[in-house]
Amino acid sequence: MRIGSLGDVVFSVSNTDLFTIEGLSRGRSVSLAAHSVMAGLPKLQHLGREPDSLSFSVILHQSLWRAKPAMLRPSAEPPVAAFDIHAAPGARESVDSRLEKILRMADAGDEQPLVFGRRYWGLWVIKSAGVEHSQFHNGITLSARVGLELTEYN
Repeated sequence: MRIGSLGDVVFSVSNTDLFTIEGLSRGRSVSLAAHSVMAGLPKLQHLGREPDSLSFSVILHQSLWRAKPAMLRPSAEPPVAAFDIHAAPGARESVDSRLEKILRMADAGDEQPLVFGRRYWGLWVIKSAGVEHSQFHNGITLSARVGLELTEYN
């Protein structure tokens, strides 16, 4: 089931995969100018608002339920195709490929549309991304958490 998206990265849940967000926090600040006066406190002037900021974690978890058994044994070759990518159209992406997609998006610094449910949140740029790998099997990431900080694009 589709939960939302950031650009072409789609957040979803299924009986074998979890790729969702947790702990959404939004911040807003304004810009003020302080004008000194002869006696007393400075006078403040509102100059407008700053771009909003969003922070949240992306939870990625993939079960071994539909993995190819032969690919889960240690081998000399890199385990890049551990999951059956030929299963059906729209087949599962591995956790590692989803992580790479998020990190490439952060590197590019392009604005991306953000959607949660049916609500469009506008355009956002990834300001920072931190990855915590938590579960591996033969060099394949099965579970990870990505901390994202986004800045509103206008």
